[in-house]
Amino acid sequence: MEWIEGTKLTDICMSCDNDQSSSEVEENLALVKEAIEMTLSQLLTTGLVHSDPHTGNLLKVKRPSTTNGKKKNKPELGYLDFGLVNTVSPRFQDGIVCATCQLVFARNIEAVADLCVDLGLLPEDKLKDADERKRFKEALEKAIDDVLIWPKDKKGRSTAIPKIRFENALPAFSNLIANFEFTVPPYFLNNARAIATLEGIALKLDPNFNIVR
Repeated sequence: MEWIEGTKLTDICMSCDNDQSSSEVEENLALVKEAIEMTLSQLLTTGLVHSDPHTGNLLKVKRPSTTNGKKKNKPELGYLDFGLVNTVSPRFQDGIVCATCQLVFARNIEAVADLCVDLGLLPEDKLKDADERKRFKEALEKAIDDVLIWPKDKKGRSTAIPKIRFENALPAFSNLIANFEFTVPPYFLNNARAIATLEGIALKLDPNFNIVR
């Protein structure tokens, strides 16, 4: 156990001059990006994830450091409250990577549907029947369209990097669960919530932030 002193990543000095406030925003945003990278690393590499990184559990901690003989306080990321920690299996880690590649780069709904079976999210017999498979693919495509926004360029073409509407993720999954015996592991929802929380913090600091980038 360790006592940590720090400030919330959303705390910005409103009475400071513009330069100082901008510097603080950049400093805090850098720590939020670090938290997102750490969460993804935990999810996809270590398999052990802190799944409750809300603003009360993440702190900016100033640690004394020396650079070129000058002493200063270096901002570091501090995690609190490890009461909600999840374990992710290697099989599911691989599945997340494959599904992301198929969605973002290939937009291959067929492959993602098959991955849902491979990962145990959907009973195999649901995709053996041609009509049921078609119905599931249509529902899955609608769920994905509700969650992912594909910005368009000046010529109306979809760009390569979508934005994610995390607030639509739970309703989208709920529809699949209700209609197709779709099963979502508890840690999946916790991890999605963790990333959504971090994105929310980043958007408060930078409205143009895109977590996929």
